[in-house]
Amino acid sequence: MRKVYSYMRFSRPEQAKGTSIERQSHFAEQYALEHGFELDKSLTMMDKGLSAFHGVHKKKGAFGQFLAAVTAGKVKSGSVLVVESLDRLSREDPLIAQSALSDLILSGITVVTAADNQVYSREEIQQNPFKLIMSLVVMIRANEESETKQRRSNAFLKSALNQYQTNGKVRRLGADPSWLDFNKDDGTYSFNERTEVIRQILGLYNQGFGSLKIARRLTEENVPTLSGKRSAWGQTTVANIVKSHALYGMKRINVQGVDYDLEDFYPELITKSKWLALQQHRTKRSKSMHGRGETVHLITGHGKGFTTCGYCGGGLGAQTQKQYKRSGEYSKTVTRLHCLTHKETSSCCSSVFLEPIENAVLFAACIGVQPQALVPNANSVDYSVLIDEIDAKIKHIVEQVTSGAPWDLFKDVHDKMKQDKKKLLAERDSQKPDIDQHDIEIWVDELLKLADKAKAGDKAARLKCRILIKSVCKNIVIKLRGHDLKSEPLVTVTFITNEQFEFKVASDGSIRF
Repeated sequence: MRKVYSYMRFSRPEQAKGTSIERQSHFAEQYALEHGFELDKSLTMMDKGLSAFHGVHKKKGAFGQFLAAVTAGKVKSGSVLVVESLDRLSREDPLIAQSALSDLILSGITVVTAADNQVYSREEIQQNPFKLIMSLVVMIRANEESETKQRRSNAFLKSALNQYQTNGKVRRLGADPSWLDFNKDDGTYSFNERTEVIRQILGLYNQGFGSLKIARRLTEENVPTLSGKRSAWGQTTVANIVKSHALYGMKRINVQGVDYDLEDFYPELITKSKWLALQQHRTKRSKSMHGRGETVHLITGHGKGFTTCGYCGGGLGAQTQKQYKRSGEYSKTVTRLHCLTHKETSSCCSSVFLEPIENAVLFAACIGVQPQALVPNANSVDYSVLIDEIDAKIKHIVEQVTSGAPWDLFKDVHDKMKQDKKKLLAERDSQKPDIDQHDIEIWVDELLKLADKAKAGDKAARLKCRILIKSVCKNIVIKLRGHDLKSEPLVTVTFITNEQFEFKVASDGSIRF
Protein backbone atom coordinates (compact mmCIF):
# COMPACT_ATOMS: atom_id res chain seq x y z
CA MET A 1 0.00 0.00 0.00
CA ARG A 2 1.24 3.47 -0.92
CA LYS A 3 2.09 5.68 2.03
CA VAL A 4 1.34 9.33 2.78
CA TYR A 5 3.80 11.46 4.77
CA SER A 6 3.15 14.92 6.22
CA TYR A 7 5.78 17.68 6.55
CA MET A 8 5.30 20.98 8.38
CA ARG A 9 7.82 23.81 8.80
CA PHE A 10 7.64 27.03 10.80
CA SER A 11 10.41 29.60 10.51
CA ARG A 12 9.25 31.06 13.83
CA PRO A 13 7.94 28.75 16.58
CA GLU A 14 5.01 31.07 17.30
CA GLN A 15 3.64 30.27 13.84
CA ALA A 16 2.80 26.83 15.18
CA LYS A 17 0.22 28.35 17.53
CA GLY A 18 -2.31 28.82 14.70
CA THR A 19 -4.54 26.25 13.02
CA SER A 20 -2.07 25.23 10.31
CA ILE A 21 -0.95 22.02 12.06
CA GLU A 22 -4.51 20.84 12.66
CA ARG A 23 -5.60 21.79 9.14
CA GLN A 24 -2.71 20.03 7.40
CA SER A 25 -2.97 16.93 9.61
CA HIS A 26 -6.68 16.65 8.77
CA PHE A 27 -5.94 17.15 5.06
CA ALA A 28 -3.28 14.39 5.10
CA GLU A 29 -5.69 11.99 6.82
CA GLN A 30 -8.49 12.77 4.35
CA TYR A 31 -6.16 12.47 1.34
CA ALA A 32 -4.96 9.04 2.49
CA LEU A 33 -8.53 7.90 3.18
CA GLU A 34 -9.92 9.09 -0.18
CA HIS A 35 -7.15 7.45 -2.21
CA GLY A 36 -6.88 4.25 -0.18
CA PHE A 37 -3.37 5.06 1.04
CA GLU A 38 -1.82 4.59 4.50
CA LEU A 39 -0.91 7.70 6.52
CA ASP A 40 2.49 7.02 8.05
CA LYS A 41 2.27 8.86 11.39
CA SER A 42 5.63 7.47 12.52
CA LEU A 43 7.35 9.82 10.07
CA THR A 44 5.16 12.91 10.43
CA MET A 45 7.81 15.62 10.23
CA MET A 46 7.90 19.07 11.77
CA ASP A 47 10.66 21.71 11.70
CA LYS A 48 10.02 24.54 14.16
CA GLY A 49 12.17 27.64 13.96
CA LEU A 50 14.23 26.43 10.97
CA SER A 51 14.69 28.73 7.99
CA ALA A 52 13.95 27.53 4.45
CA PHE A 53 15.51 30.72 3.07
CA HIS A 54 18.98 29.58 4.18
CA GLY A 55 18.25 25.87 3.74
CA VAL A 56 18.72 25.13 7.44
CA HIS A 57 15.77 22.70 7.41
CA LYS A 58 17.63 20.57 4.83
CA LYS A 59 20.94 20.60 6.70
CA LYS A 60 19.78 19.71 10.19
CA GLY A 61 16.01 19.44 10.13
CA ALA A 62 13.40 16.73 9.59
CA PHE A 63 13.08 17.63 5.90
CA GLY A 64 16.76 16.84 5.34
CA GLN A 65 16.21 13.47 7.04
CA PHE A 66 13.23 12.80 4.75
CA LEU A 67 15.32 13.59 1.65
CA ALA A 68 18.01 11.21 2.93
CA ALA A 69 15.36 8.52 3.51
CA VAL A 70 14.14 8.96 -0.08
CA THR A 71 17.70 8.68 -1.43
CA ALA A 72 18.33 5.56 0.69
CA GLY A 73 15.11 3.96 -0.52
CA LYS A 74 13.52 3.89 2.94
CA VAL A 75 10.69 6.02 1.56
CA LYS A 76 9.42 4.01 -1.39
CA SER A 77 8.70 5.32 -4.87
CA GLY A 78 4.98 6.06 -5.21
CA SER A 79 4.74 7.62 -1.74
CA VAL A 80 2.98 10.97 -1.20
CA LEU A 81 4.38 13.99 0.67
CA VAL A 82 1.78 16.48 1.97
CA VAL A 83 2.89 20.07 2.66
CA GLU A 84 0.96 23.27 3.40
CA SER A 85 2.38 24.91 0.27
CA LEU A 86 5.48 24.69 -1.91
CA ASP A 87 7.19 27.52 -0.02
CA ARG A 88 7.28 25.19 3.02
CA LEU A 89 9.76 23.03 1.07
CA SER A 90 12.18 25.84 0.26
CA ARG A 91 12.59 29.62 0.06
CA GLU A 92 16.10 29.41 -1.33
CA ASP A 93 17.22 30.58 -4.76
CA PRO A 94 14.39 29.48 -7.12
CA LEU A 95 16.71 27.18 -9.12
CA ILE A 96 17.85 25.43 -5.93
CA ALA A 97 14.28 25.26 -4.64
CA GLN A 98 12.91 23.76 -7.85
CA SER A 99 15.81 21.30 -7.94
CA ALA A 100 14.69 19.92 -4.55
CA LEU A 101 11.12 19.49 -5.86
CA SER A 102 12.39 17.89 -9.08
CA ASP A 103 14.57 15.45 -7.13
CA LEU A 104 11.53 14.31 -5.14
CA ILE A 105 9.38 13.91 -8.26
CA LEU A 106 12.11 12.06 -10.17
CA SER A 107 12.43 9.71 -7.17
CA GLY A 108 8.77 8.81 -7.63
CA ILE A 109 7.45 10.95 -4.76
CA THR A 110 4.17 12.82 -5.32
CA VAL A 111 4.00 16.23 -3.61
CA VAL A 112 0.55 17.51 -2.62
CA THR A 113 -0.12 21.03 -1.28
CA ALA A 114 -2.87 21.31 1.34
CA ALA A 115 -3.47 25.04 0.77
CA ASP A 116 -4.65 24.70 -2.84
CA ASN A 117 -4.90 20.90 -3.31
CA GLN A 118 -2.36 20.88 -6.15
CA VAL A 119 -0.61 17.62 -7.09
CA TYR A 120 2.98 17.55 -8.38
CA SER A 121 4.11 14.23 -9.82
CA ARG A 122 5.83 12.97 -12.97
CA GLU A 123 2.46 11.97 -14.49
CA GLU A 124 0.74 15.26 -13.61
CA ILE A 125 3.55 17.37 -15.08
CA GLN A 126 3.68 15.27 -18.24
CA GLN A 127 -0.06 15.88 -18.71
CA ASN A 128 0.14 19.54 -17.69
CA PRO A 129 3.69 21.00 -18.11
CA PHE A 130 2.34 24.39 -17.00
CA LYS A 131 2.45 23.06 -13.41
CA LEU A 132 6.24 23.14 -13.59
CA ILE A 133 6.05 26.83 -14.47
CA MET A 134 3.53 27.38 -11.65
CA SER A 135 5.86 25.77 -9.13
CA LEU A 136 8.74 27.98 -10.30
CA VAL A 137 6.57 31.12 -9.96
CA VAL A 138 5.59 30.12 -6.40
CA MET A 139 9.23 29.60 -5.49
CA ILE A 140 10.33 32.90 -7.06
CA ARG A 141 7.65 34.72 -5.06
CA ALA A 142 8.64 32.92 -1.82
CA ASN A 143 12.31 33.76 -2.34
CA GLU A 144 11.53 37.42 -3.08
CA GLU A 145 9.37 37.66 0.05
CA SER A 146 12.17 36.26 2.18
CA GLU A 147 14.75 38.58 0.60
CA THR A 148 12.46 41.57 1.23
CA LYS A 149 12.01 40.55 4.88
CA GLN A 150 15.75 40.16 5.26
CA ARG A 151 16.43 43.61 3.73
CA ARG A 152 13.90 45.18 6.08
CA SER A 153 15.36 43.34 9.04
CA ASN A 154 18.91 44.42 8.13
CA ALA A 155 17.74 48.03 7.66
CA PHE A 156 16.09 47.97 11.09
CA LEU A 157 19.19 46.49 12.72
CA LYS A 158 21.48 49.06 11.06
CA SER A 159 19.20 51.88 12.18
CA ALA A 160 19.14 50.52 15.73
CA LEU A 161 22.93 50.10 15.70
CA ASN A 162 23.49 53.69 14.54
CA GLN A 163 21.09 54.92 17.20
CA TYR A 164 22.81 52.91 19.93
CA GLN A 165 26.31 53.99 18.88
CA THR A 166 25.23 57.65 18.57
CA ASN A 167 23.26 58.25 21.75
CA GLY A 168 23.23 54.93 23.61
CA LYS A 169 19.50 54.49 23.13
CA VAL A 170 18.50 50.84 23.41
CA ARG A 171 16.00 49.19 21.07
CA ARG A 172 15.10 45.55 21.37
CA LEU A 173 17.19 43.54 18.93
CA GLY A 174 16.10 39.92 18.87
CA ALA A 175 15.78 37.70 21.93
CA ASP A 176 16.80 38.97 25.35
CA PRO A 177 18.35 37.05 28.27
CA SER A 178 15.75 35.27 30.38
CA TRP A 179 16.87 37.08 33.56
CA LEU A 180 16.07 40.52 32.14
CA ASP A 181 12.79 42.32 31.42
CA PHE A 182 12.45 45.14 28.90
CA ASN A 183 10.55 48.28 29.93
CA LYS A 184 8.79 49.72 26.87
CA ASP A 185 8.11 53.05 28.58
CA ASP A 186 11.71 54.12 29.09
CA GLY A 187 13.57 51.57 26.92
CA THR A 188 15.56 50.10 29.81
CA TYR A 189 16.22 46.59 31.08
CA SER A 190 15.80 45.39 34.66
CA PHE A 191 16.56 42.13 36.47
CA ASN A 192 13.66 39.79 37.15
CA GLU A 193 12.99 36.89 39.52
CA ARG A 194 15.14 34.49 37.45
CA THR A 195 18.30 36.38 38.44
CA GLU A 196 18.76 34.37 41.63
CA VAL A 197 18.81 31.02 39.87
CA ILE A 198 21.35 32.41 37.36
CA ARG A 199 23.55 33.46 40.29
CA GLN A 200 23.07 29.99 41.79
CA ILE A 201 24.19 28.34 38.54
CA LEU A 202 27.32 30.53 38.30
CA GLY A 203 28.15 29.86 41.94
CA LEU A 204 27.86 26.09 41.52
CA TYR A 205 29.96 26.20 38.36
CA ASN A 206 32.71 28.10 40.16
CA GLN A 207 32.61 25.45 42.89
CA GLY A 208 33.51 22.81 40.31
CA PHE A 209 30.08 21.45 39.39
CA GLY A 210 29.61 20.61 35.70
CA SER A 211 26.61 21.59 33.59
CA LEU A 212 25.02 18.14 33.90
CA LYS A 213 25.36 18.00 37.69
CA ILE A 214 23.98 21.53 38.04
CA ALA A 215 20.99 20.66 35.84
CA ARG A 216 20.28 17.54 37.89
CA ARG A 217 20.61 19.42 41.17
CA LEU A 218 18.23 22.17 40.10
CA THR A 219 15.72 19.55 38.94
CA GLU A 220 16.01 17.60 42.22
CA GLU A 221 15.47 20.82 44.19
CA ASN A 222 12.36 21.57 42.08
CA VAL A 223 13.77 24.91 40.93
CA PRO A 224 11.46 26.21 38.15
CA THR A 225 13.03 26.17 34.69
CA LEU A 226 13.56 29.47 32.87
CA SER A 227 10.62 28.92 30.55
CA GLY A 228 8.42 27.37 33.22
CA LYS A 229 7.21 24.86 30.61
CA ARG A 230 9.54 21.98 31.43
CA SER A 231 9.82 20.04 34.65
CA ALA A 232 13.53 19.26 34.25
CA TRP A 233 16.56 21.44 33.62
CA GLY A 234 18.69 20.68 30.57
CA GLN A 235 22.47 20.44 30.51
CA THR A 236 22.62 22.59 27.36
CA THR A 237 20.58 25.34 29.03
CA VAL A 238 23.05 25.54 31.91
CA ALA A 239 26.07 25.47 29.57
CA ASN A 240 24.62 28.29 27.44
CA ILE A 241 24.04 30.43 30.53
CA VAL A 242 27.66 30.02 31.63
CA LYS A 243 28.89 31.01 28.12
CA SER A 244 26.50 33.93 27.63
CA HIS A 245 28.11 37.31 26.86
CA ALA A 246 24.96 38.94 28.21
CA LEU A 247 26.13 38.12 31.75
CA TYR A 248 28.49 41.10 31.55
CA GLY A 249 26.11 43.20 29.44
CA MET A 250 27.23 42.55 25.86
CA LYS A 251 24.90 41.76 22.96
CA ARG A 252 26.17 40.30 19.69
CA ILE A 253 24.10 40.65 16.53
CA ASN A 254 24.82 39.74 12.93
CA VAL A 255 23.97 42.02 10.02
CA GLN A 256 24.69 40.73 6.50
CA GLY A 257 27.31 38.31 7.76
CA VAL A 258 29.11 40.86 9.97
CA ASP A 259 29.12 40.47 13.78
CA TYR A 260 28.57 43.57 15.90
CA ASP A 261 29.43 43.45 19.60
CA LEU A 262 27.42 45.98 21.60
CA GLU A 263 29.17 46.55 24.92
CA ASP A 264 27.08 47.68 27.92
CA PHE A 265 23.84 46.93 26.05
CA TYR A 266 22.37 45.13 29.08
CA PRO A 267 22.88 45.73 32.79
CA GLU A 268 25.74 43.48 33.89
CA LEU A 269 25.13 40.61 36.27
CA ILE A 270 28.86 40.00 36.71
CA THR A 271 31.88 42.03 35.64
CA LYS A 272 33.65 41.28 32.40
CA SER A 273 36.78 40.22 34.30
CA LYS A 274 34.75 37.67 36.26
CA TRP A 275 33.12 36.43 33.05
CA LEU A 276 36.50 35.96 31.38
CA ALA A 277 37.80 34.17 34.48
CA LEU A 278 34.69 31.96 34.28
CA GLN A 279 35.52 31.09 30.65
CA GLN A 280 39.10 30.29 31.64
CA HIS A 281 37.73 27.93 34.30
CA ARG A 282 35.35 26.42 31.72
CA THR A 283 38.19 25.84 29.24
CA LYS A 284 40.41 24.24 31.86
CA ARG A 285 37.52 22.08 32.99
CA SER A 286 36.78 20.86 29.46
CA LYS A 287 40.44 19.99 28.96
CA SER A 288 40.51 18.13 32.26
CA MET A 289 37.38 16.06 31.54
CA HIS A 290 39.50 13.17 30.42
CA GLY A 291 39.25 9.51 31.14
CA ARG A 292 35.69 9.08 32.39
CA GLY A 293 35.49 5.50 33.53
CA GLU A 294 39.16 4.89 32.71
CA THR A 295 42.63 5.91 33.86
CA VAL A 296 43.32 9.63 33.67
CA HIS A 297 46.50 10.22 31.68
CA LEU A 298 48.54 13.21 32.85
CA ILE A 299 50.58 14.24 29.80
CA THR A 300 48.61 13.09 26.74
CA GLY A 301 45.37 14.35 25.22
CA HIS A 302 46.06 18.03 25.93
CA GLY A 303 45.78 19.07 22.30
CA LYS A 304 47.97 19.30 19.25
CA GLY A 305 51.58 20.27 19.90
CA PHE A 306 51.56 19.90 23.70
CA THR A 307 53.26 16.50 24.07
CA THR A 308 55.34 15.62 21.00
CA CYS A 309 57.93 13.14 19.77
CA GLY A 310 61.50 14.47 19.94
CA TYR A 311 62.45 12.64 16.73
CA CYS A 312 59.67 13.31 14.21
CA GLY A 313 57.69 16.13 15.90
CA GLY A 314 54.47 14.13 15.77
CA GLY A 315 52.07 13.66 18.64
CA LEU A 316 52.41 11.16 21.47
CA GLY A 317 49.51 9.07 22.70
CA ALA A 318 48.79 6.62 25.50
CA GLN A 319 47.46 3.12 24.92
CA THR A 320 46.46 0.55 27.52
CA GLN A 321 47.54 -3.00 26.73
CA LYS A 322 47.00 -6.38 28.36
CA GLN A 323 50.06 -8.54 28.83
CA TYR A 324 50.03 -12.35 28.85
CA LYS A 325 52.46 -15.03 29.93
CA ARG A 326 53.90 -17.49 27.40
CA SER A 327 51.31 -19.99 28.56
CA GLY A 328 48.60 -17.59 27.43
CA GLU A 329 47.57 -16.72 30.98
CA TYR A 330 46.73 -13.05 31.64
CA SER A 331 49.55 -11.29 33.50
CA LYS A 332 48.78 -7.57 33.92
CA THR A 333 47.56 -4.43 32.21
CA VAL A 334 50.07 -1.70 31.35
CA THR A 335 49.93 1.64 29.56
CA ARG A 336 52.51 2.54 26.97
CA LEU A 337 53.44 5.86 25.38
CA HIS A 338 53.42 5.72 21.57
CA CYS A 339 54.70 7.96 18.84
CA LEU A 340 51.53 8.29 16.77
CA THR A 341 53.53 8.64 13.56
CA HIS A 342 55.33 5.36 14.24
CA LYS A 343 52.06 3.68 15.14
CA GLU A 344 50.67 4.56 11.71
CA THR A 345 53.77 4.17 9.52
CA SER A 346 56.39 2.28 11.63
CA SER A 347 58.85 5.00 10.60
CA CYS A 348 59.90 6.43 13.99
CA CYS A 349 60.52 4.66 17.33
CA SER A 350 58.75 2.00 19.40
CA SER A 351 56.72 2.66 22.54
CA VAL A 352 57.82 2.80 26.19
CA PHE A 353 56.05 2.45 29.53
CA LEU A 354 54.04 5.61 30.30
CA GLU A 355 53.96 5.54 34.12
CA PRO A 356 57.64 6.38 34.82
CA ILE A 357 57.54 9.30 32.39
CA GLU A 358 54.29 10.65 33.85
CA ASN A 359 55.74 10.54 37.37
CA ALA A 360 58.89 12.33 36.22
CA VAL A 361 56.96 15.05 34.37
CA LEU A 362 54.68 15.52 37.41
CA PHE A 363 57.77 16.08 39.53
CA ALA A 364 59.04 18.62 37.00
CA ALA A 365 55.65 20.40 37.02
CA CYS A 366 55.77 20.66 40.81
CA ILE A 367 59.18 22.30 40.46
CA GLY A 368 57.86 24.64 37.76
CA VAL A 369 54.92 25.98 39.76
CA GLN A 370 55.33 29.65 40.61
CA PRO A 371 55.02 30.32 44.38
CA GLN A 372 52.13 32.77 43.80
CA ALA A 373 50.11 30.04 42.11
CA LEU A 374 50.26 27.82 45.18
CA VAL A 375 48.42 30.24 47.44
CA PRO A 376 44.66 30.49 46.73
CA ASN A 377 43.48 33.85 45.37
CA ALA A 378 47.00 35.26 45.33
CA ASN A 379 46.65 35.78 41.59
CA SER A 380 43.26 34.41 40.55
CA VAL A 381 43.10 36.33 37.28
CA ASP A 382 45.13 35.20 34.28
CA TYR A 383 45.93 38.62 32.81
CA SER A 384 47.57 37.21 29.70
CA VAL A 385 44.30 35.51 28.73
CA LEU A 386 42.28 38.67 29.40
CA ILE A 387 44.66 40.76 27.31
CA ASP A 388 44.65 38.17 24.51
CA GLU A 389 40.84 38.30 24.56
CA ILE A 390 40.87 42.07 24.03
CA ASP A 391 43.48 41.78 21.28
CA ALA A 392 41.27 39.23 19.54
CA LYS A 393 38.29 41.60 19.80
CA ILE A 394 40.29 44.47 18.34
CA LYS A 395 41.45 42.22 15.50
CA HIS A 396 37.81 41.20 14.94
CA ILE A 397 36.79 44.87 14.63
CA VAL A 398 39.55 45.52 12.10
CA GLU A 399 38.36 42.53 10.04
CA GLN A 400 34.76 43.77 10.17
CA VAL A 401 35.70 47.27 9.02
CA THR A 402 37.94 45.82 6.30
CA SER A 403 35.02 43.70 5.06
CA GLY A 404 32.79 46.77 4.71
CA ALA A 405 31.31 47.57 8.13
CA PRO A 406 31.18 51.32 8.87
CA TRP A 407 33.99 52.52 11.18
CA ASP A 408 31.63 54.90 13.00
CA LEU A 409 29.78 51.94 14.50
CA PHE A 410 32.97 50.55 16.02
CA LYS A 411 35.06 53.59 16.93
CA ASP A 412 33.76 53.99 20.49
CA VAL A 413 34.00 50.27 21.21
CA HIS A 414 37.49 50.14 19.72
CA ASP A 415 38.69 53.05 21.86
CA LYS A 416 37.11 51.52 24.97
CA MET A 417 38.90 48.22 24.35
CA LYS A 418 42.20 50.04 24.00
CA GLN A 419 41.57 51.70 27.38
CA ASP A 420 40.54 48.37 28.95
CA LYS A 421 43.77 46.79 27.72
CA LYS A 422 45.82 49.66 29.16
CA LYS A 423 44.07 49.25 32.55
CA LEU A 424 44.68 45.47 32.56
CA LEU A 425 48.35 45.96 31.76
CA ALA A 426 48.69 48.49 34.57
CA GLU A 427 46.78 46.22 36.97
CA ARG A 428 48.96 43.24 36.03
CA ASP A 429 52.18 45.20 36.47
CA SER A 430 51.06 46.56 39.84
CA GLN A 431 50.28 43.09 41.20
CA LYS A 432 52.93 42.28 43.77
CA PRO A 433 51.22 39.83 46.08
CA ASP A 434 52.53 39.80 49.63
CA ILE A 435 52.89 36.08 50.22
CA ASP A 436 53.85 34.71 53.59
CA GLN A 437 56.61 32.07 53.45
CA HIS A 438 54.66 29.93 55.88
CA ASP A 439 51.75 29.82 53.40
CA ILE A 440 54.10 28.71 50.66
CA GLU A 441 55.44 25.86 52.80
CA ILE A 442 51.90 24.69 53.62
CA TRP A 443 50.83 24.65 49.99
CA VAL A 444 54.03 23.00 48.80
CA ASP A 445 53.29 20.25 51.29
CA GLU A 446 49.71 19.98 49.96
CA LEU A 447 51.04 19.81 46.41
CA LEU A 448 53.38 16.94 47.25
CA LYS A 449 50.55 15.04 48.93
CA LEU A 450 48.41 15.57 45.82
CA ALA A 451 51.21 14.23 43.62
CA ASP A 452 51.55 11.15 45.83
CA LYS A 453 47.80 10.47 45.54
CA ALA A 454 48.02 10.84 41.77
CA LYS A 455 50.87 8.34 41.59
CA ALA A 456 48.78 5.94 43.69
CA GLY A 457 45.99 6.12 41.07
CA ASP A 458 43.50 8.43 42.81
CA LYS A 459 41.35 9.70 39.91
CA ALA A 460 40.38 13.05 41.47
CA ALA A 461 44.04 13.76 42.29
CA ARG A 462 45.11 12.76 38.78
CA LEU A 463 42.57 15.16 37.26
CA LYS A 464 43.97 18.01 39.38
CA CYS A 465 47.54 17.08 38.47
CA ARG A 466 46.57 16.92 34.80
CA ILE A 467 45.32 20.52 35.05
CA LEU A 468 48.49 21.50 36.93
CA ILE A 469 50.75 20.10 34.20
CA LYS A 470 48.75 21.90 31.51
CA SER A 471 48.82 25.19 33.42
CA VAL A 472 52.59 25.32 34.12
CA CYS A 473 53.98 23.66 30.97
CA LYS A 474 54.02 25.19 27.50
CA ASN A 475 55.01 21.91 25.86
CA ILE A 476 56.70 18.58 26.52
CA VAL A 477 59.09 16.99 24.01
CA ILE A 478 60.09 13.35 24.60
CA LYS A 479 62.70 11.23 22.85
CA LEU A 480 61.29 7.85 23.83
CA ARG A 481 64.61 6.05 23.29
CA GLY A 482 67.06 8.81 24.21
CA HIS A 483 69.56 10.56 21.95
CA ASP A 484 70.90 7.32 20.53
CA LEU A 485 67.54 5.55 20.07
CA LYS A 486 68.58 2.82 22.55
CA SER A 487 68.78 4.44 25.97
CA GLU A 488 66.47 5.97 28.60
CA PRO A 489 63.71 8.40 27.54
CA LEU A 490 64.90 12.01 27.32
CA VAL A 491 62.31 14.63 28.31
CA THR A 492 62.44 18.39 27.69
CA VAL A 493 59.78 20.39 29.53
CA THR A 494 59.28 24.03 28.50
CA PHE A 495 57.44 26.01 31.16
CA ILE A 496 55.12 28.93 30.46
CA THR A 497 57.97 31.16 31.70
CA ASN A 498 60.00 29.80 28.70
CA GLU A 499 62.45 28.12 31.10
CA GLN A 500 63.43 24.59 30.09
CA PHE A 501 64.07 21.50 32.17
CA GLU A 502 65.74 18.53 30.45
CA PHE A 503 66.20 15.14 32.11
CA LYS A 504 66.35 11.40 31.56
CA VAL A 505 63.76 9.06 33.05
CA ALA A 506 64.80 5.86 34.78
CA SER A 507 62.52 2.81 34.78
CA ASP A 508 61.40 3.61 38.34
CA GLY A 509 60.37 7.16 37.39
CA SER A 510 63.37 8.88 38.97
CA ILE A 511 65.02 11.78 37.16
CA ARG A 512 68.60 11.76 35.92
CA PHE A 513 70.46 14.75 34.53
